[in-house]
Amino acid sequence: MLMKDIHPVVVVLLQHMLGLQKQYQEKQV
Repeated sequence: MLMKDIHPVVVVLLQHMLGLQKQYQEKQV
């Protein structure tokens, strides 16, 4: 799957999920 085929909405959702994971990991430390 090429990057240009990914919809902007999907990119935003992925970034949001990654942001939640980062915050969750930081809270565990």
